[in-house]
Amino acid sequence: MNDDQLTERGMHGIGAVADFLKRKRAPYELIEHVETFAAVDEARAAAVSPARMAKTLLLHDHGGFRAAVIPASERLDLHKARVLLQASGHLRLASEEEIEREFPAFDPGAVPPFSALLGTPEILDPRLLAYPDVFCSGGDNNHSLNVSPREIQRLGEPLVADICEAPNLPDTDPLSDKSFHCALHPKGAQMPATKKPTTRPRATPAARTRAEDARVRRRRPSPPSTARHRTVASSNPV
Repeated sequence: MNDDQLTERGMHGIGAVADFLKRKRAPYELIEHVETFAAVDEARAAAVSPARMAKTLLLHDHGGFRAAVIPASERLDLHKARVLLQASGHLRLASEEEIEREFPAFDPGAVPPFSALLGTPEILDPRLLAYPDVFCSGGDNNHSLNVSPREIQRLGEPLVADICEAPNLPDTDPLSDKSFHCALHPKGAQMPATKKPTTRPRATPAARTRAEDARVRRRRPSPPSTARHRTVASSNPV
């Protein structure tokens, strides 16, 4: 147990955390909210994005406890944590009973991200440093803190490294033309033949007139040449 832990002995929750921050001259904002038991629910209660909520996870192996601070929107990659902390293959998430026994000043699931107060080695994920301020647990299930991530870094001097799982990205875009074609036409299936639209050239007025005359001749006998001439003459009086 270090000096900071000795100073906060007998205190619990936000009382211990607030006293620690006051002694370290670290500015913060206190948010009181309904009781929560998960970082994502705490972010919702504090009305902030889970990406800005610092989630403190306690890890344990034969070498003792370690802390990992990541955004509530991410998942811890234990393999990365083992390598960076130079821990054994037995490194795992600490149980609730272990946290209650070893860290009685804090509610399980509400551990603050200050390694000096916890007395453990710590890794801080750099995603949190992208924000001017972040939110974190205040030591109990009813309080959160709004604090600069640089203060978290200053107060505990954690190792800053990526310890989150990589997102699972699909191999291909499900909406791409190729994927869409494969979904409609499985391998081995033939594409249906596509008929090209046929377009007829527009007839000229003279051509339309000749066509109409031909239709009339097919429907009735041809008139005598005099009538034909008369018809023509009648439409053009002398």
